[in-house]
Amino acid sequence: MPSIVERFATLPPEVQALFDNTENGMPFNISKSGCLVLVKLGKEAWNAWREIFPVTGMFPHFTNHADFSGLDFRGDPVDFSGYVFGDGADFRGAQWGFGANFKGASWGRFANFSGAQWGDFANLNGAQWGDAGNFSCARWGAFAGFVAAQWGAGACFYGAEWGKGANFQGTNWATSRTIYLDDEHYQSAKAWAEARGLAPDTFLAISFAGAHFAGEADFSNRKFTGKTDFGCLPEGYSRRRVQRDEAGLAKFDGNCELLWENDPEPRRYVMFDAAPKFHGCELHQDTTFDGARFPPASGSDEAARAYRTLKLAFSKQQAHREEQRFFKLEMKEEAKRAGAAKFMYLLYEKSSDFGFNLWRPLALFAVAWIAFAFTYGYYGISTHDLTICGSLDASCKVQWSWLEFSLAQSLPLTGFDKLHSIATLKNNNVPVLVLALHKVISLACLFLAGLALRNLFRLK
Repeated sequence: MPSIVERFATLPPEVQALFDNTENGMPFNISKSGCLVLVKLGKEAWNAWREIFPVTGMFPHFTNHADFSGLDFRGDPVDFSGYVFGDGADFRGAQWGFGANFKGASWGRFANFSGAQWGDFANLNGAQWGDAGNFSCARWGAFAGFVAAQWGAGACFYGAEWGKGANFQGTNWATSRTIYLDDEHYQSAKAWAEARGLAPDTFLAISFAGAHFAGEADFSNRKFTGKTDFGCLPEGYSRRRVQRDEAGLAKFDGNCELLWENDPEPRRYVMFDAAPKFHGCELHQDTTFDGARFPPASGSDEAARAYRTLKLAFSKQQAHREEQRFFKLEMKEEAKRAGAAKFMYLLYEKSSDFGFNLWRPLALFAVAWIAFAFTYGYYGISTHDLTICGSLDASCKVQWSWLEFSLAQSLPLTGFDKLHSIATLKNNNVPVLVLALHKVISLACLFLAGLALRNLFRLK
């Protein structure tokens, strides 16, 4: 292997000159200030140094890794497209303004963006990360782009936030060619990904636990090949945010550890402010949305289709609970735009939670049984005495026979043998209508209870 001096001699002259200043460190052990100076020399200079003097050491003790922790690029933006950062890159608490460009950039393992912030229209299309990328509590503005972006296993977005629009769509390699700067960049990115089992349409194990998508989140055409979490933050982990000074710069303690404070919003669950899109996706069997919150129904056909897509995806996996979750969300969207049939959707929801609640229809059955018992008593209908009890006054006492007769009318195909006795009443029409109404309500309750049993236990 060439010596350090020999390798140093192959660096571009402007990079060699950078290390004349001892504050910038050494080419084999660059300092934080040296990283900032070098990155401003451009992609060619940075990548040349990175190739000749790679990161050494193991997590968490990397040497010669890129360190941009706490830096503010809002006033002096850098185009990071195509940069190669290597393992252990430290961007904790860093921030960028409008249109930050990381298109086609690549990081190795253990890249740390915890507490970082981006403005609107951040472009990370085609960007690549190795295993264990950390984006916990990071924040993006509106319309962040992650099209064809790739992460190794264990990418963590605990408590991360996105503004109005986050595009994680997957593509194939042929389609993603236009993302990269030139053919050499494209071939290099493809080779890097294939060596690690990555692809522009694939996610390995990834967690968005506790994240907030303030606009449309689009994960269409992605293959989720590892454990995927859109649920709640794990026990012992709370939402937090970076402490910043009046200028907005992140604060660090004497050990260069990022300082945090509790987030005023104690929410632990994932929150979608718009129906997420997963069209054309393949979900891993260990995919969860437990505890996730979705927006109130808007009656949008687009939202209904988004939920239907997730319902069908989980149906293929026999993931019944998740399938039920998205079926109910789909039904709520359909109810909003049902027009004249809206009342039927509302009744379906309230009486049985769209066929997934066993106890509501049984409770309604019991209430109808008692209520109609008193109604039959009012009309003098009983199994033993069909005399009229017109006003339920003191002389008209509650009889057990009312309950017997009401129960008989509640059960399917029973009680009809007593219909001939109705003719003895003064008004034939009212009791017949009452009996018919009771029978319809009871049958509907029993049907909904049976439907709930089938849906909850997947009975055939």
